Amino acid sequence: MDAKKIYDLFRSADGPLTAQLQFGAGLTEVQIRKVEPLGMIVTGQYIPYRRSAVKVLVGELAVEGLVASRTDVQCRIKFLRPAQLETPY
Repeated sequence: MDAKKIYDLFRSADGPLTAQLQFGAGLTEVQIRKVEPLGMIVTGQYIPYRRSAVKVLVGELAVEGLVASRTDVQCRIKFLRPAQLETPY
C-alpha cells in the first residue's frame, strides 16, 4: 500500500489533506490531521466504529487500517502495513 507516500505527502503539505474514508459499503470525505509511520488521525462528519476495517484514499494513493480509537468527529487509524521510513525520526 501507499503509507509511506501518504506520509511524505502530508509532511510536505501546508495543512490537512482531504481524503476519502472507505468502510464497508460506505465512503465519506475526511481531513487527515496527522500522519505517523504507524497510523493517522482523521476528522469528518461520519466516523466508523472502533475496530472497523477502513481504507483511506488520497487521490490515487490508498492505505488500509483499523480504527483504533474514535470520538464523534475524529478517529485514529492504525495502518495494517506501517510506513517504512529510512530515518524513523
